Amino acid sequence: MKVTALLILLLYISLLNCPAQTFEWAIANAYNAFNKDSNVSTDAEGNIYTSTLCYNYSRHSDNQWVSGIVISKYAPNGNVIWSDTATGIYSVRTVADAKGNLYLTGIGFGNIKLGSYAYYAHPSESFFAKFTSSGKCAWVKFLPDGGGVHITANNKTGGGYMIGGAKSIGNIYFNSGFNRDGYYHFFARFDEEGEFLWANTVDFPGWGGVAANTNIVRTNNSLCSDKEGNLYIGATALIDSVNYTYLEKINENGESQYFYKFPTSNIRPPSSFCVNNVALNLR
Repeated sequence: MKVTALLILLLYISLLNCPAQTFEWAIANAYNAFNKDSNVSTDAEGNIYTSTLCYNYSRHSDNQWVSGIVISKYAPNGNVIWSDTATGIYSVRTVADAKGNLYLTGIGFGNIKLGSYAYYAHPSESFFAKFTSSGKCAWVKFLPDGGGVHITANNKTGGGYMIGGAKSIGNIYFNSGFNRDGYYHFFARFDEEGEFLWANTVDFPGWGGVAANTNIVRTNNSLCSDKEGNLYIGATALIDSVNYTYLEKINENGESQYFYKFPTSNIRPPSSFCVNNVALNLR
């Protein structure tokens, strides 16, 4: 009994030493904002990048009423560094690299505008773009045969990685691999100018080369890279008529480093994960 009481006392003391969660600042900066196309990421300096879909929105303090995907960069203290609005796009994903560049991908429809770039996009035409650390849209690239893509930054060299479905990307044309509705599943690496360095299609027996009769089911938005530039992909696959959750590590050259699979009855597909200096964290 004394031992139990002592343990309870020690636990109570330890709780007293744990500071409560506090927020240094909070910003409610959107009017008529919707929980769609919402993303948040940070760079090595602690700056924060956000994007969200807004209608009739007064963008911060510049008295401009706009509708579209509002993209903003905040300093660590919450001050706005820059803000821009992209129109004519949806299914947006954004990620910042260590240098403060912001990469954005999505699907365009009709007349779209990204920074000073204005284009006409055919229905469901995928694109990706880069905003510099100062908020300038550096370039916009289209995937005419794309079926939706996700991206993550390469914090070692700049540029990043892309995963999705397409018939071709850049000057790389796919003619083998798993094909669904005319789109080949692929993962690729691009440089800071948006040029593709390599691309690999998903083929039997699977991304990691360990299972037969593999069919990619979905990828969620589960990909990230570490400080060494390695790519991590989390997804689900139908392998031998069984649904699996799997995790794969791929190096900068597109070579698989490991491939783990678990029945989805035991582990659900990761909705997101990140990499720190020690290990891979999944959620």
